[in-house]
Amino acid sequence: MRIVADTSGVVAAIVAAEPAHEGCRQALEDASEVFISPCVVTETCYLLRAGGHAGAVSGFLANLAEGFYTIVPLVAEDCGLMDSLLKSYADQLRRQRPKPGTIDVADAHNVVIAAQAETTLLLTLDQDYRAIRPLAGPPFFTLVPADLGP
Repeated sequence: MRIVADTSGVVAAIVAAEPAHEGCRQALEDASEVFISPCVVTETCYLLRAGGHAGAVSGFLANLAEGFYTIVPLVAEDCGLMDSLLKSYADQLRRQRPKPGTIDVADAHNVVIAAQAETTLLLTLDQDYRAIRPLAGPPFFTLVPADLGP
């Protein structure tokens, strides 16, 4: 299974106290390839440190350095498509968390990466992806671990 990793899924896989820890950790183990945006790398490191898990940042960076994740560069050609996504979904999403109802740059890059990687599997706890249409393939994303069942 080829999967795009979102910040929420990576943090949950790393932090054992997270309710979705086991499902996210298992999804990463089961994946044949895990794609990750530099935006997600930055968000993950920030959230781990802010959440009191500064020591986990080192392990995450080691996983990146060892090639566990395939880091997909943010390139100029993707920025126009990402801008279109940001404009298309501006203020359209109903978030359960206190944040403006729109996708952010990391979300938009994940959508672009999914199309490039020819997958609609996202490691995420972010339900906003249910309202976002993939750029290729089926008309919906499969959110892992939620949509894979027990």
